[in-house]
Amino acid sequence: MALDGAVSRGSAVTVTTGDAYIPELWAPELLKQRDKATVMVSHIMHVRPEGLKKGDTVNIPWLTNETALDKTAESAITFSSNTEGKVTLKIDKYKYVGKLIEDIVEVQSNYDLFTNYRDKIANALAQVVDTDVLALTMGVAQSAGTWAAGSISKNAILTGIRMLDAAEVPQEDRFLVVDAFGREDLFLIDDFVRYDAGGVKPSAIKTGEIGEIYGLKVLFSNNLMQPTATSAVGMIFHKDAFAIALQKDVSVKTEYSVDYIGMKMVGYNIYGVTIARTDHVALLRYTRS
Repeated sequence: MALDGAVSRGSAVTVTTGDAYIPELWAPELLKQRDKATVMVSHIMHVRPEGLKKGDTVNIPWLTNETALDKTAESAITFSSNTEGKVTLKIDKYKYVGKLIEDIVEVQSNYDLFTNYRDKIANALAQVVDTDVLALTMGVAQSAGTWAAGSISKNAILTGIRMLDAAEVPQEDRFLVVDAFGREDLFLIDDFVRYDAGGVKPSAIKTGEIGEIYGLKVLFSNNLMQPTATSAVGMIFHKDAFAIALQKDVSVKTEYSVDYIGMKMVGYNIYGVTIARTDHVALLRYTRS
């Protein structure tokens, strides 16, 4: 661009003409995509028969209640016999994430690719387990609240609690899991106790628990199923409502490839999930708005 000629004539060196001399720098920090919270695995029943070293099926037997009878004088007692059932848990989930980092990238990169990819692989595998557990909500029969009613209400939560009470579900180890919209609704309910405000409970980072309401420990997860674009479904459940058999926890393996001149990396896990007690869980319907 030429000078205006008022004082000097000719052209100046500008950011356009001198662009070749201006370096582009790369920040040492990485803008990592945010990971969704994983909360379900640590709040459900784990089954570990003989360490789960072999087999692809785990049977969990039922033990039904007994009925007390009146004893009649000078008469023999009646012996009872129950035909017990079982819950079958299939270990049929085999998940993996694979990466190949070529040597030229490792040599020229200014970042620790191995560590960053390893962490993302582990998180992806944890995410899929959490999602598979929450997908079991599609098989839950009982529910409280409606998608037409809008926000989560006290009455809907209390209805869900009543459903668990009617099934003699223990009062301890009860949870409510909601997504971002449900969490917003809970903040508007006076009876909701936020852990981060009280300062006396474990943080959400360690436990996944963000608060408590009516004896339910509240979990937050955006992995919940979304029936439609405007409807949401949370869940009130007891720890024994769902079962997981984690045959192989997240494991990351590496191997150098001469063929591709790079480091191969794969993370994988093997597990199975199922609904163990259908009467120990109730869906909580609300609107995403």
